[in-house]
Amino acid sequence: MELEELFSYRRSTRMYEKQQITEEQLQKILEAAQNAPLAVGNRPKARLTVVQDPELLDEIRGCCQTESRKNPGVIRDSLYGAPTLILVSETSLSEDRIELCDAACIIENMMLEATGLGLGCCYI
Repeated sequence: MELEELFSYRRSTRMYEKQQITEEQLQKILEAAQNAPLAVGNRPKARLTVVQDPELLDEIRGCCQTESRKNPGVIRDSLYGAPTLILVSETSLSEDRIELCDAACIIENMMLEATGLGLGCCYI
């Protein structure tokens, strides 16, 4: 897929199929994360946590439920039914908090790879 085409397909997905992504797709997404341009350079502080266990995802959903802005009183699934959740976290933050920019670069690389693979994704 050409870069311009990739950008045109890139959207935030808010409804997912129940089918799990393949191990090969997951590995490509994680490789894209490793290739993100980081300001911190060779001192990586980012941690990636992949959650695919349905019971654990349900627990996370239970902690993150929010009320719909469009339909007050209706509780929505903050994970939109996604069968895979990849958490990006930092082990520590420097005074200038540049690690947050690094996390954003990691997430963007993963989202572009997912789009290139024909998968939906959403930055939450």
